[in-house]
Amino acid sequence: MWDIATPIIVAGQHVGNIFSGQFFFEDEILNYELFRSQAKKYGFNEEEYIAALEKVPRLSREAVHTGMSFFTKLANMISQLSYSNIKLAQSLEERDSLVDALQESEEKYRNLIETASEGIWILDAEARTAYVNEKMAEMLGYSQEEMIGKSAWDFADEEGKAILKLNLKKRRQGINEIYEFNLICEDGKTLWVLISAKSLFNKEGKFTGSLGMFTDITERKKAEEALKKAYASLEEKVKERTVELEEACKSLLENERRLNEAQKIAHLGNWDWDIVNDKVYWSDELYRICGAAVKKFISFNDALTYVHPDDREYVATAIKEAFNEKPYDIDYRIISDNGKNG
Repeated sequence: MWDIATPIIVAGQHVGNIFSGQFFFEDEILNYELFRSQAKKYGFNEEEYIAALEKVPRLSREAVHTGMSFFTKLANMISQLSYSNIKLAQSLEERDSLVDALQESEEKYRNLIETASEGIWILDAEARTAYVNEKMAEMLGYSQEEMIGKSAWDFADEEGKAILKLNLKKRRQGINEIYEFNLICEDGKTLWVLISAKSLFNKEGKFTGSLGMFTDITERKKAEEALKKAYASLEEKVKERTVELEEACKSLLENERRLNEAQKIAHLGNWDWDIVNDKVYWSDELYRICGAAVKKFISFNDALTYVHPDDREYVATAIKEAFNEKPYDIDYRIISDNGKNG
């Protein structure tokens, strides 16, 4: 089967293709055995597959040539529109001239514009609506006829009107841009759009209006707003949690200070043993009791070196029996770093 592909070239760059197909030339002889083998290969119903094959259009080579010529012209129109070099008329000075030119070229671009998935809005030199496609009118809740002749300001709030007036000055200077804007629909609801605005000039270089491509981004803006609120809420929770953690840390440090002070007064120490990693933690007072100058995590065997040699096996046995949930309360001697017994 055949396809027609017509490239779209913008400013010398290949940006896309227009495809049409699939079809057979009417003078082609079909290889039915090939299509039956494909049906079997891909698990299709052979009879239905061949029946579908019979429905494929058969075109004359002259018709295909005519179609390719049409798509070539259409691709050229799209390229000119996308690059904002579209010339809607040779000499447009006033709104009536622009409308006349649009009517004259209506047959050339009607299908392209009216079937576009984006809104298309053409304003004259005074920002009055010269043309909108059906999609644009539908987006705002109006008919095309209702929008013709209305000013762009009629579809914006006070803040938006100021933005539109500033943008009109840019269009007069030939400045094209892409920006987000908030339109007001017929029912008063908000419509967020992404606008690609292009300036239009006649052959004498006089500004005749502007053309805009409008994409509805309302849902995206709602999602962004929800995300901002969620982020702000999260930021607040993080701040609250940070304050709570700081308070908890201060409280913990104060409790530790008080515990150390109490142990120092009572000359009482305590220790913990991380059995999995074999790390023994001593309180500050226990370091002082043992005369240890450097505070550090030590292993269980290191801790036993502070026990008098004659008592080590006795202490180790009592601790190991504690693994079997046998509590112990024992007395034993220690040897401090300075060599004194305790």
